[in-house]
Amino acid sequence: MSMLKIRDNVADIKIWELAQKELLKGIWEFTNSSFVSDSNTGFGAWHYGAPINKLISENRFNESHILYNLWNSINSKVEIEKNYKNTLHRLYFNGGVPLYDQTIHQDDEDDGVVYSKNLTLVYFLHPIWDISWGGELVIYDETKKRITGGSFPIPNRAVIFPSYLPHRGVAVSRTCPRMRISIAFQCKYNNTL
Repeated sequence: MSMLKIRDNVADIKIWELAQKELLKGIWEFTNSSFVSDSNTGFGAWHYGAPINKLISENRFNESHILYNLWNSINSKVEIEKNYKNTLHRLYFNGGVPLYDQTIHQDDEDDGVVYSKNLTLVYFLHPIWDISWGGELVIYDETKKRITGGSFPIPNRAVIFPSYLPHRGVAVSRTCPRMRISIAFQCKYNNTL
């Protein structure tokens, strides 16, 4: 399976605008995007995201204010729990600047995972995007020999796919005047739902 769903205009416009302001406040650093051993060296917000992920793990995500509201706004449209029996596990911030290319990676934590029911929801937060700027999300088959799905990084778009699938953000064009901002909401299968 490659792509489960692409949904546009998933967040309430006011929440979307507030979240943009929050993520344009200087949270970005040139470092690993997600965690210490991540091979996607580039602009990320690991130090900004770590306390939020701690709140998620402690069931206190509501204390992170705008990102909690953003997730609820998105989730009200895609219904991760109801439709896929997944719950939010963690999130990562990625900033794609011109000529920045991600490595192919998978979001499942377990080494050797072939298939799982865990999902990744990639959400594009930048305010505008011209498709000539590149930055597509590309999804591969398990062998990384075929492209099985993808999406342009259209603002306020959510792309949902199985976390075990290899994927990457393609380089942003040198002519692009904006940072490609995405949040990867990583969700775990919960068979109690």
